This record gives sequence, structure tokens and C-alpha cells, in this order.
Amino acid sequence: MPSIKKGESRSDYVARCVPYCMKNEGLDEKSAVGKCEGMYDQHKKTVKQNNNEFLEFSFEIKFEKISEYEIDGHKWTDVKAVAVIGDKFMKGIFVSYEKLKESLEEWNGTLHDINHMGTSYPDPSSPIGTRPNLEYIIGYNDSAEIDPVTKAVRVTVHINHEAPKYQAWKSYIDICKAKKSIPNVSMSIDGKIGLTQIKNLSYDWKSEGFTGDEKVVYFEKIVPRALTTAISGICNDKCGCGIGMEENENNECKECDECKCNKNESKPEDSKRKEYLVNRIKSLKENV
Repeated sequence: MPSIKKGESRSDYVARCVPYCMKNEGLDEKSAVGKCEGMYDQHKKTVKQNNNEFLEFSFEIKFEKISEYEIDGHKWTDVKAVAVIGDKFMKGIFVSYEKLKESLEEWNGTLHDINHMGTSYPDPSSPIGTRPNLEYIIGYNDSAEIDPVTKAVRVTVHINHEAPKYQAWKSYIDICKAKKSIPNVSMSIDGKIGLTQIKNLSYDWKSEGFTGDEKVVYFEKIVPRALTTAISGICNDKCGCGIGMEENENNECKECDECKCNKNESKPEDSKRKEYLVNRIKSLKENV
């Protein structure tokens, strides 16, 4: 998605953004307009919230049913999920265990949807065009707890069988099970981000070859927004994220080849992401 320039109007941004989305993401004009308008509106909202950043992090999970029950005649299924693991870099931003611990209670009562469509992304087909679609909300999360050893946040996900998109959710899980692949879950949060020297973080920066003086982006505050069943993930169950996950005998996350989430490896997209965030912080402070 094209970045929003300082002082750029909504119409100017949409005019630049729509051709990009149609060409690079295969969207039709109506869908592209809805997405671009939603991105611009979210950007303006973020500026007004004094340097708050909305981000999503994805994890592959194994859905393991822990109970099935009825409340007032309505059927529910409960599953356990590891939503996030602390003291790691995710999308170029350091997510600390301490900040996750501070925000733990705020996980309780957050919504669970499909592909972020019920809580985050705009629905181009709606009359308004930029509102999330409530039909994609299929449950909620609670009973949040954090493990001081693995630094993992676990939640119980309650899935309502009568939610409009429940069958789509269940079919996706069944298909993944049949083809022996792992379905994904993605966390969305509102967070205040800042810059600090890497030596100030709870992170083994020496083993990664840092001097300690490098400036990195980190979350000063974390506010959980939702957990969603999604198609893609950047960290999988081999790293400790997922439903009903068990720690290994050394109480350490197992490293996977796909994401290397135990390491802050330098990649071209990481440097671009860091540059974007640094510039973003500067622009937000100028607009506050």
C-alpha cells in the first residue's frame, strides 16, 4: 500500500492508492476505493491518538477443541491459543514481555473474527464502505495468562456456532486438518511506538552482533484489539505459538526455518519497515 504523505488530502491519497491496489492486489475499483479510504481514515485516526500505531502479527496454530457446551440453547466451542510471545522482534518492532504483562487483562473480552474482517479491515461491500463487517465476528477471547518462562500470552477462544460466518470458519479448519496443514491466527493491537537503543531492551543483542547503541523501534504501550483466524502467518507453532502448545523440555521456543522468530535477522524488507516506522514516528510527533 502506498504510504500517506504529510499533509496529503483524502482525495489525493485515494487517487494514488486505487491504481496501485488494482494493479498489485487484483482488486476491482470499488474494493480498491474502500480499502484506500479505510487506510486513510485509519491513518488520520492514528495521528489524533498521539503516536498510536495499529499493527497485526500472525501466528500459525493448531486448533484443538477443549470443550463444547450450550448457553441458553446456543452452542459454543472453546479452544486454547497462544496469542503472542514476548521479548521478540515482530515486523521490525520489539514486543517486550513486560509490556505484554502490563496489558494482559485487556485481552479479556476482545473479539475473535475471520481474517480481521469483523474488527479491523473495512468492508467495501457495505453501504458506508469503510466499516468492518460484523458478520465476520465469530466469538471472543478471555482467561488471558502469561508464562514467565516462555513469555507466551495464552487465551481461551470461545466460538459461537450460530455466528453468521461460523460454518466458513469450521470449514477452513476442517480443510486444513484434511490436508494436514496448520491454520493461522493473527493478533491485532493498538500500540504506542517509540525509538530506543537496543541495549535498553530485554533482548540478547550481543549474540546478534549488535554494539548496543543501535536505535530500534519498540512498543511503549500495547493495547490488544482482537485475535482472528487468518490465512497467513509469520510465526508458527514450532516457535511456541498456537493452540494447546506444549513447551519443549528446556522451556525454550523451537526455532523454525520459515520465520526465524528467535532472531532479528536483517532482511531488505526489515530495513524498509524500520525506515518507515522511524519516519512515521517523526511525522506523528510533528502532527500532534
